[in-house]
Amino acid sequence: METMIMHENQQALQKITDEAMFLCVTDALSYEMAARFVVAIRDRLKKTDEYWEKVISDAHAHHKSLVQKREQMREPWWKLSDDIIGQMLRWKKLEQERQRELQIQAEAEIKRQAEEQRLREAAAMEKAGNKEEARQHLDSPMEILPIIIPDSVPRLKNMHARKRWTFRIKCADKIKPEFLVPNEVAIRRAVTAMGRDAESVIGSGSVDIFEEETLVGRNRS
Repeated sequence: METMIMHENQQALQKITDEAMFLCVTDALSYEMAARFVVAIRDRLKKTDEYWEKVISDAHAHHKSLVQKREQMREPWWKLSDDIIGQMLRWKKLEQERQRELQIQAEAEIKRQAEEQRLREAAAMEKAGNKEEARQHLDSPMEILPIIIPDSVPRLKNMHARKRWTFRIKCADKIKPEFLVPNEVAIRRAVTAMGRDAESVIGSGSVDIFEEETLVGRNRS
């Protein structure tokens, strides 16, 4: 069926192309002749659309059905995956918080030990009669080596963490104009109904309203 339609379409296209080859609109007669060609072309387009709309509609329905079946199969797998990943991320967060707490405790302990050591050293200096040296020793900054706590979260061979910034809209009224998308459907509806007067509704100076002209064939009775 499709091959026959394509062949018949190609023949009709070649026929009209040949007939219009020497068309040159120079007067009223040739203007009307050109219009007849346009009407004939629109008739062919209508026939083409009628055939392919049915074919495309059936294909879309089939495609929609297949996509729906695919999603039905995929959904439980994605849900299971999301549940497991959710558990992994919750544990990872808790473990990282635990490691940060261990880091803080370890650094505090090292600082305490260093401070006690410095006090003992200053006391020994003062006992030896070096009070000024002991005072300077106590006033000098302590050098504490950083504590490295081994990461307890395993590095996965076939997975990796990925972070990205995202957002939720809290108050649309506070969004700056440059981040808003014009509603072209509503604008077009207003322009079609009101013409140039639509600018007063859309916003003065916001859009350029003008007429476009084309030629369309009349519907045959």
